[in-house]
Amino acid sequence: MRKPLTVGTVALATSLVMAAEKPAVPAWVERSNQNTRIVLQSEAEFAPEFYARQGVEGFDEKIVDLKPGVFERTRAVERKILAELESRLTKESDPLVRQDLEILIKAEKDNIKGSLINEKYELPYFNVARTVFLGQRSLLDDQIPADRQQKALVRLKRYAGQEVGYTPVTKLAEDLTRGYMKKPGLLFPAKIQVEKDLADQQFLTDGIGKLYEKYKITGYEQAYAALKQQLADYEKFIRAEILPKARRDFRLPAEEYAFNLDQYGVDMPPAQLI
Repeated sequence: MRKPLTVGTVALATSLVMAAEKPAVPAWVERSNQNTRIVLQSEAEFAPEFYARQGVEGFDEKIVDLKPGVFERTRAVERKILAELESRLTKESDPLVRQDLEILIKAEKDNIKGSLINEKYELPYFNVARTVFLGQRSLLDDQIPADRQQKALVRLKRYAGQEVGYTPVTKLAEDLTRGYMKKPGLLFPAKIQVEKDLADQQFLTDGIGKLYEKYKITGYEQAYAALKQQLADYEKFIRAEILPKARRDFRLPAEEYAFNLDQYGVDMPPAQLI
């Protein structure tokens, strides 16, 4: 799946968690944390499993958003966040807070640019089994309090479409991919990646059930059985319609390649770099 955060923002998220554990937080750090929170809280609505693992609270029961228009909706939220951060920058006098704001602003701009590039060139492809397993594993863990572990069952039912207002995550992923398959010229995922995902799917699917057995969470059987069938059907879709068209190399369009290099701090144009 696509990365929901840039490295810079994750670093700030980690700093936020660490700062929250210390008894005395300098005023400028708290202001920076507040700026970071508006990013994390807003973007966590689209990938709550990821952000919850970064220490953002209040998202244990929520699941990834793969509903129609998710990329456009995500960018719309990011543009609002960007406008708010830029407004705060104009009012901020502390150089340390300004520096953190500038990092956040660049991260949001990169998120928006990267999303547009991905949508322009690549077919959306999702390893649903991995997403669901990690969403469960992040809560069913020895370091997680028992009351939070119970929330994994809510997630499980939502993944399986067993709660009112929820569609099985596999159907949402398949529908989203199918919608973009109508657009000619998009790059399919790399064959080696798809094959690896397919090879891991049964292990991940079985692992979900083992987590519930280990932590003795009751009442999961019906949702888990439904999810297993949904994942099996999704695997058939991937094998039949994605794997045969998967690309055999990792070459990317020049624009996407240049953007990826920039994310690693290489601002030299690819042609000049070569």
